[in-house]
Amino acid sequence: MSPAPTGNHNRVTHGMRMELNELPADCSRIRRERYKMRRVLEDTILERDGTISPYQAATIQTCIRWATHAALAARWLRIEPNLSIDQKLALSRDIARASESRDRGLKLLDLDKQSGRDPWDSVLSAPVPASEPSADNGCSGHNATSGEVELREDVSQC
Repeated sequence: MSPAPTGNHNRVTHGMRMELNELPADCSRIRRERYKMRRVLEDTILERDGTISPYQAATIQTCIRWATHAALAARWLRIEPNLSIDQKLALSRDIARASESRDRGLKLLDLDKQSGRDPWDSVLSAPVPASEPSADNGCSGHNATSGEVELREDVSQC
């Protein structure tokens, strides 16, 4: 039996599934993002190595679990209005810890190297959307007409 064509996700035959605990019903965005991240990681490794080893598959799964953990913690931080400061700080630490753990997994997969281009180039070259000063009470310091950003000393109204 010949393998599926390159780019076909059926080509991934490592046998590991992303069996994660079921997410809450209103977390479909997180669910989509984790599957998308898994596909990107698998495609990147397949393109580079031609195959995915069981160790690489397990490391990808771990990266996805940590990314999901960070996304869920960020979600709870955003939607739970009655959290104490200690609870908010704990969730914030969980987000940071999960992100660090995900990045360690990416390093194990040897995906921590840059592709030769500076990621800031795309960020800095993106057009800045015009914003209306009234929307943020003028606190952002963004001048919609000139596109310049200025720092404001008096932020008492922010």
